[in-house]
Amino acid sequence: MFVSKLLSAAVAVVFVGQAMASPMPMPLRRGVGRRELGAFETIQAYRRADVNTIPAEEATMSQNGQIVKFVNNHKRADVNTIPAEEATMSQNGQIVKFVNNHKRADVNTIPAEVATMSKNGDIVPFQN
Repeated sequence: MFVSKLLSAAVAVVFVGQAMASPMPMPLRRGVGRRELGAFETIQAYRRADVNTIPAEEATMSQNGQIVKFVNNHKRADVNTIPAEEATMSQNGQIVKFVNNHKRADVNTIPAEVATMSKNGDIVPFQN
């Protein structure tokens, strides 16, 4: 018990001593305060040239090392003239409306509400 009180008192004395101590100025700090500050300009190697004067919203490209507005000289043909809502397929390299020539037979003629099972590959009503 005596050791813990002694240790607590020593820590308290150290903290109080630190709080009451007045900070001493460093010798280098005096030298920096007397020195006159020069102009803080960016070194030429790090200076960025204002080469892009085109707004960020517009598309750009590089042409012979110069930044210019984007120009698409290779216009794609309007290949798909069918609206996006309609199904399409490719037939001999052409986009045409989807045609299903392979209609599946209506195998299940039983309503969806009725339970079914398969007997020898045929769909029949469920029997327990």
